[in-house]
Amino acid sequence: MATTWADLGTVVTTAADEDNGSLDPAAGGGAGISLREALKYSPAGSLVTFLPTLSGQTLTLTAGQLLIDKSLTVDASALPGGFTIDANGSNTNHRVMEITSGAIVTLHSLTLTGGNATGTGPDKNGGGIYNNQATLSLHSCTLSENAAPVGAGIYNNGATGSATLSLTRSTLSGNSAEIGGGIYNGGFIYGSATASLTHCTLSDNSASYRGGAVFNDASNAGSASISLAHSTLSGNSASFGGGIYNSGYNNGSATLSLTHSTLSGNSATQNGGGIYNDGTLGGTAPVTLNNSIVADNSAASATNPGPDIR
Repeated sequence: MATTWADLGTVVTTAADEDNGSLDPAAGGGAGISLREALKYSPAGSLVTFLPTLSGQTLTLTAGQLLIDKSLTVDASALPGGFTIDANGSNTNHRVMEITSGAIVTLHSLTLTGGNATGTGPDKNGGGIYNNQATLSLHSCTLSENAAPVGAGIYNNGATGSATLSLTRSTLSGNSAEIGGGIYNGGFIYGSATASLTHCTLSDNSASYRGGAVFNDASNAGSASISLAHSTLSGNSASFGGGIYNSGYNNGSATLSLTHSTLSGNSATQNGGGIYNDGTLGGTAPVTLNNSIVADNSAASATNPGPDIR
């Protein structure tokens, strides 16, 4: 039987989705300590780990999204097969996980899939993760097959506030949105959003409108910066900005930096197969390429298509 130790944190012992009101594995006749219970009842600053027998198992959410409203580390790196969280979104119409304002959260060796954010307002943001004015770090994580109108994989919300997102050795693939298929980095409306990706892969994500892999949005006097190092974006698609849409529109400041990274094989049905850069109406949208490749992308517009950079 797993135990919660003050010095080691909380050990998740079951892949069932349950909440029996405490971290007592015997409470309410439950199957053990679930991830939902660990996130809800562990004190701030806790380390949440997993029983070794959970390696390769899947938690299918049956009680809505997971909510992290405090600073936590969730670490499945000791599991050779990792741990998957499936929102079962085709049946449930909700995202996988939300991080609330002010929290500092680290996720390690998790797969988040099946999110399907719907509705209006914040409910439509972030099919995999909605990072709402918080600080989020992902290490060796995968976000795949999530959907949302905005930010299907991750929505990093710094609008009217600030948000920080970092990904290391992580993958976003097969996510679909209207805007920001893989990541939406939103510092618009006097906000600030910062995102950094190192040794990451973004592939086969799509947006019906803008930013197949990434939408970096500083529009309306906001600030948004995103840096990619040793990363690859390929096979992503959108109408505008198949790989990345970088927007400082209307007095915003959007900064994009690529170092030792490759954007190749991305496509736009209109403009900017690799990158669409928008600094119009008094905005700025500088792009810096350091030892990086932006090539062999495609755009179908007959007017100024910008197959690689527009």
